[in-house]
This record gives sequence, structure tokens and C-alpha cells, in this order.
Amino acid sequence: MAKRDVTAKVRLARKVETPGVSDVVLDFVPDYSDGRNKSWASATPALSLTMTVKDSVAKQFDLDKYYTLTFSENTEDDSVTEKTGDSVTETAINKADSEDEAK
Repeated sequence: MAKRDVTAKVRLARKVETPGVSDVVLDFVPDYSDGRNKSWASATPALSLTMTVKDSVAKQFDLDKYYTLTFSENTEDDSVTEKTGDSVTETAINKADSEDEAK
């Protein structure tokens, strides 16, 4: 049986920025308001996602905005692959790391 991608619609519920610290904590919660997560929630009734990212990456996420998480099997290797569009990219993450190392 072929594996399918699993997606979940989430909302950025909390964004914690600490003055003088380049790391930002992002807390996402599932969104059930439009029924989109109904089939997903029947198999996975809870979701908790907290990420700590560099400030330059956190700027790509807005409080109370909705995002789609996609979980899919990695069939090539364990590295993050770059995508275009509104997704966080390896380039953005590497840039944030480089900026922090330069400080």
C-alpha cells in the first residue's frame, strides 16, 4: 500500500520573542473551525508543535495566521530540501545560522 502524505491545518497561537536573544519560540495549535482537520483528528485527536527558530526565520510566521503542516516519508536522504514559495527553506535556515555565527 502506498503511503499518503498527512496534512494538518494549524494556527500560530504564540510567538515568544526575548529581547537580546536571537531565538524565537513558535507554538502552533490545530485548527478545527472549518472541518478541514476532521478526518485527520479522528486518527490523531491532538497536536502540539513548538519550534525554536532564529529571528530571521520567525519573521516568516505571523501570529494568528494559518499554516498547513505536511508530513511525508523522506525517500531520498535526511537533509532538508529547499522549496520555493511561502515555506521555510534550507536557505533561510542556513542564512539565519550564518548571521548568528557572525555575531
